[in-house]
Amino acid sequence: MLKFFRKGRKSLSRLSFFQRFRKRPITDSELGPTCWNLPLPPDIMNLVIDTYNDIPIDIPTILALAQSYPVLQPFCFSKIFQNLHISGLARRNFLSFKFLAQVIQVYPCVLDRVKSLTLEGKFKRKQLTGSSYVLSQITERSHNLVRLSLAHSIRTWEEINETLRKHILILLSQSHLRTVALCSYWIPIELLNHLPDLKRLEVDSFPERSALDVVTVRAREVKVEELALIDVDGAEMNPILHFKSPFDFSTLKVFEVHEGWMLDIQEIVDISAASLRKLVLDVCDDQNIDLAVLSCLEHITLSVQIESFSEIHGSNGDVIQQTYFPLPPAQLQLILKTLATCKPHNSIESIRLVISPFHLEDLGSCDWLSLDSFFERPGTWKALNEVSLITVQHGTNIHEALSEHCLEHVEPVKMPCLDQRGVIVKWCQHVKRENLAQSMHYDAQQ
Repeated sequence: MLKFFRKGRKSLSRLSFFQRFRKRPITDSELGPTCWNLPLPPDIMNLVIDTYNDIPIDIPTILALAQSYPVLQPFCFSKIFQNLHISGLARRNFLSFKFLAQVIQVYPCVLDRVKSLTLEGKFKRKQLTGSSYVLSQITERSHNLVRLSLAHSIRTWEEINETLRKHILILLSQSHLRTVALCSYWIPIELLNHLPDLKRLEVDSFPERSALDVVTVRAREVKVEELALIDVDGAEMNPILHFKSPFDFSTLKVFEVHEGWMLDIQEIVDISAASLRKLVLDVCDDQNIDLAVLSCLEHITLSVQIESFSEIHGSNGDVIQQTYFPLPPAQLQLILKTLATCKPHNSIESIRLVISPFHLEDLGSCDWLSLDSFFERPGTWKALNEVSLITVQHGTNIHEALSEHCLEHVEPVKMPCLDQRGVIVKWCQHVKRENLAQSMHYDAQQ
C-alpha cells in the first residue's frame, strides 16, 4: 500500500492538504475516537508505516495516507510534527521554514507535538523566509522539545546567520532539552555550560576544524550521562578530553563509539570507570582497550565494521570476485579479544555482538562454539542473562540495524554452556524495512 502512495498516487501538496482540511479537528482531544476501517489492526498498521518512515519522515507518503484514510490522520499528524527536520538542502522530504510558517499560522497547536528539532544546512537568506517566526513559535510552544540536532558543515559560529544564531541560543536554553547532536557543526563549547540538564551529547563527523572549541581554564561543569562519538578519529577527540574542556565524564553512564577508527578511547573509559553502565563500541584490529576497570558495566554492544573491500571485474564488466577484510571469523575473534579484557567477575547482564558479512553464507565458517566456551568457567559472568548475536550485511547502517523493529529472529546455533547457565541466546539478522513490512503484513493475515 505504501509503495502505491509513494510511487503512483498524485497527492495534494503539503500546504494544499492543510488548507483542504483546515476546518477539521487537529488536536488529539478534537480528533477523538474514529471508527477503524482498515484490514490491519491499528498497532500493526502504525508499525508498518513506521518501518517506512523513520527520521527523516517521508512527508509526501504520510500526507497521501492522511488524505486518503482519515482514520490515520491522528497518527500522521503526530509523525509529521513530532520530529521536525528543517533543511536548507534541496531535498523534497524535508520541511522548509516557509512551509512551516504557513502551516502554524493556521494550526499553531501542531508545535505542541514537537519533541525533536533538526536544523540542517547553512540556510541562504531566501531560505530563512519565515525562520524567525517559526523558531520563535517553536521556542514558545514546544515545551516537550528534548532533542536539538544541528547539521551540515558549519566551521565557524560567525558564518551562521545572526537571526538563526540567536534562536539556536534560545533553543539551547530550553529547560526540557536533554540531547544535543552536532553533525559537522561547530559551536563554541562554552554554550553547553548553560545546559545544567543536558543528558546526552552526540558528535558526528567533525568538520575541518574541531566541532567543539577549547575554552579558558575553569572547573569542569558540563556533566553528561550519555556520550556518542560517530565517525570520529582519535585526533579529533582532543577538544573533548583537553584539560581546559568543561566536560566532566566522571558520571558518564552510556558511552557509544560508532564508525570511527578510534584507537584509544581508554581515557574516557578510565574517567567513567565507576559510573559507566552501557558501552557500545566498534572494535578494530589495532584498538587497545582494557574494560577491566569498568566496575558497574551492565550492557555491552560490540560490532566490527568491514575495513577494506575490493572487486575484480571480468572483460564484460561482471563482478567475478569480491574480497573484504576482516571476514566474519576474524570479526568474531576481534569481539572475543575485547570481551576477554572484562573481569570474569562482573555485573554485565546483556551482551550484543554484531557481525557484518558481505554474504550471509560467509557466516558458515565462524566458530560459534568458541564464543560459547568463553563462558564455561564456573563462577564467572554470574549476572549475565542474555546474549544476542546480530548479523548485518555490509553497507547497512548499524545504528538502524540495532533498532528492534528492523531485526528478525533466525534459527539459533546450539550454545551448550550458555544454555546450561540459563542464559537467553537470541540470533537475529537485520532485514530491510520494505521486507519487514511485507513480512508483518503476511503474518497479520495468517
